Amino acid sequence: MSLMGELTLQLQDLSLLDNVLTGTLPNSWFNMREMKLLSLSSNRLNGTLPVFASPLQGISLSDNMFSGTVPEAWAALSQLTSVELALNKLSGTLPTQWSNLTQLTFVDLSFNKLSGTLPPQWGSLTQLTFVDLSFNKLSGTLPPQWGSLTQLAGVELSFNKLNGTLPPQWGSLTQFKELSLQANNLTGVLPDFWGKLTQDDTIYLYDVDLELDYNQLTGTLPNWPVPNWPVEIFILKVSQNNMWGPLPEWCTHVSAILAANNQFTGTLPSFAASAMDFSSNRLHGALPDSWNETSVQLCNLGSNNFSSSLPPSWGSWHAANAILLNNNSLTGTIPATWHRMIELQQLNLASNKLSGPVPAGIIMPQPDPEDAEPLGLAFLDLSNNNFSGTLPVQAFQLPNLTYIDLSYNAFVGSLPQDLPANLAVLNLTANKLESGLPSAWGKSSSMAVLRLDDNALAGTLPEQWADLRQPRGIHCSLHSTTVHCMAQCQKVGLNSSACTSQGPLHHSS
Repeated sequence: MSLMGELTLQLQDLSLLDNVLTGTLPNSWFNMREMKLLSLSSNRLNGTLPVFASPLQGISLSDNMFSGTVPEAWAALSQLTSVELALNKLSGTLPTQWSNLTQLTFVDLSFNKLSGTLPPQWGSLTQLTFVDLSFNKLSGTLPPQWGSLTQLAGVELSFNKLNGTLPPQWGSLTQFKELSLQANNLTGVLPDFWGKLTQDDTIYLYDVDLELDYNQLTGTLPNWPVPNWPVEIFILKVSQNNMWGPLPEWCTHVSAILAANNQFTGTLPSFAASAMDFSSNRLHGALPDSWNETSVQLCNLGSNNFSSSLPPSWGSWHAANAILLNNNSLTGTIPATWHRMIELQQLNLASNKLSGPVPAGIIMPQPDPEDAEPLGLAFLDLSNNNFSGTLPVQAFQLPNLTYIDLSYNAFVGSLPQDLPANLAVLNLTANKLESGLPSAWGKSSSMAVLRLDDNALAGTLPEQWADLRQPRGIHCSLHSTTVHCMAQCQKVGLNSSACTSQGPLHHSS
């Protein structure tokens, strides 16, 4: 045997990850007697997974193109602690024989085509701390036997076809930091067994991500006890289920709660969450004015039954990125204090009963001199309200704005001469705007929808609008205006069936 061959046989660690390796694994590698770690992730290797004779402790072959089944024979690798096979083309079922791998701590088989059920036998893998089987085609129920995996800190089973209820035996999994079961077919109620937040002064719900959204869970949120400490990182996701009832007090202590598209009722307490989504529920009453947390980043309360004014205290949300309050019955004006939301990029107040002018500071907040320049709004929807005053032309000076809908209000004034470079949707329908059409709008390269119906616009369609043409066309609507445009639409290449108006048909010369 050559010296190189002898060295190969004695090799213990082989790491060639993140290259452009192709082909299959050489047969000679299967006999490396001393190999303990094999790391070939992020290449373009293919073929089936081999049977190794070495005392491997770690196998990392993720992000390749391996196919075939997960080898049952790997159950003989008694020293194996870590298996990473994510992002391949593996099929078949999970080997029940792997229950013999008592040293196994880490398993990642996500993003494959695995089917079948979760093996109850894996309940004997008591050293297991993390298992990721998400984005496969697994079915069946959650094995009660997995309640014996008391060292388990992370369980990723999202985007499969699992059904049934959450087993009570899983209440023993007090070490978990992440439980992701989203996008399955799980039913039943959210169990009480996670409500034991303290035991001998041990904090269990710290740095926990509990993902149960996109299932068929029913019932109310359990009356878990209120923690007597700030739960700094506890994320609860239960959106897109069939849950109902009022919000229990413990909800106000989590760091993020996403519970959209359910049937929750009652009033909204003052949360300490940095992210909250209760959109499309049945909540009512007033928006809490005492909710002045500076860490709020997302507040989505759209499509509920709130009926108060907008709280001025929310102006302290300096980190707020998105405020979505559309489809409620909110009244009053936009508080001037909201100009302090310097990070705001999405503002949706559509379909309420809000009135008054739009404060300029909301559109273009003025940061303190020591703060970084804000990115500014990218999405603004104030449609279907009773706003009045001059059209907030400041919005058209925002460089990142892509969507603006101010339709069905009572704005007056003229159309701005220039548009943001990235603006794709502009809807000013049903206001009281009086002006001609700016020729400079023809320079827009991203416009897809332009609605100017039901205003007092007049004049002719500028020839420069020929530059608005896009491969997919542009929807331009000028119904119930006195702009003379039909013939000009045809000349510049806009969709004349969508661009109609009253008045004679002629174009500017």
